[in-house]
Amino acid sequence: NVNVKMLGEIPENAGGTIEYGGRARVFTDVLTSGNRVYYPKEGIGQTYQATMGVGYSGSVRKVTLLKTNLTWDTTYEPISDNVLYDRYNYMVYKVTTTNTSTGSAEIDALEYFMRVHNTETNNNTGLTKQDHMQWIWDADAKKPVLNPDYPNPLLKGLSLSSDLPLVNPRETTNREYVGVPNKGGVLIYNTSDWLPQDYEDLDKTLFSNLDKIMKRAADRP
Repeated sequence: NVNVKMLGEIPENAGGTIEYGGRARVFTDVLTSGNRVYYPKEGIGQTYQATMGVGYSGSVRKVTLLKTNLTWDTTYEPISDNVLYDRYNYMVYKVTTTNTSTGSAEIDALEYFMRVHNTETNNNTGLTKQDHMQWIWDADAKKPVLNPDYPNPLLKGLSLSSDLPLVNPRETTNREYVGVPNKGGVLIYNTSDWLPQDYEDLDKTLFSNLDKIMKRAADRP
């Protein structure tokens, strides 16, 4: 463990990056039951090199610190009732983030992390991996393509093979996944320019008019 302490005043919105690393021939872990000694895997007398700023096996060796006066408040509210006994049961929520910072501080970008009830971590109940990963975004073609790991016979009239040059299943990981209304995936849209009437008009069951409302909002002066 490494302790970091700042000396003196740090200007607002100033920051910096700290990189950790070094070399060692032996490492001693002090335990209540007695010390435990570790040597480099090459053997006693060899040197272990921890590259500066490069993490290894879950360890973090690069930390970026930033002093800022940004504060914000995030709320979420359901805007529809859950649809029962349908192939895709959309649970629709509106997430609002308000800049509560003092002065002239601005938030120019946001990133949300959400965890929903899922079959991987919630005793095999909730959303499945296929629910999340049915569609992959093809950046070159600028369109969603079906994930070949999850062929879906319910999607009639659509090719069951992806347009992406996938060689093995591992190449479907670490991709950008998107949703297609009423055809799978998670739907996430930026509705910052929507009016209350837009939310009222939205088809919250099939999302059949979503693109129309998005265009209507974008075309407003």
